[in-house]
Amino acid sequence: MIDDIDASIDLGEWSNEEGTEVPEGFPRPDLWRVLIMPLKPREESKGGIVIPVSAQRNEMHVNYIGQVVAVGPLAYKSEVFQGLIDPPKVGDWVAYGQHAGQPMVFKGTRFLVCNDKEILARIDGPEGYLTYAVR
Repeated sequence: MIDDIDASIDLGEWSNEEGTEVPEGFPRPDLWRVLIMPLKPREESKGGIVIPVSAQRNEMHVNYIGQVVAVGPLAYKSEVFQGLIDPPKVGDWVAYGQHAGQPMVFKGTRFLVCNDKEILARIDGPEGYLTYAVR
């Protein structure tokens, strides 16, 4: 019901603070889907300089980085992935497309459920990445 929605959640923001814990009972992806927990861009630089809110908002629109939380039982089993030796697994950091998946909020934590084909790359971690949409 609409009345049950937490009004403090910004539905336009689909990312989480660094260090956000995965809540118990989180959604489990079915079939070939992958559950990702998107990461919110930093509010301070590594040197401790506060990044202006306008720059944070701009970065949020071009940041498509998250951590894999769960993988559906058929993910990466298709012929398309034949020869893929080490597919993304729980705990891996990934980059995904601008319009990938379905965003959802569960217990205040933001998630993205996307198809295995929508994951573009596995990365070592979120540091130093920005992705840009070419228009």
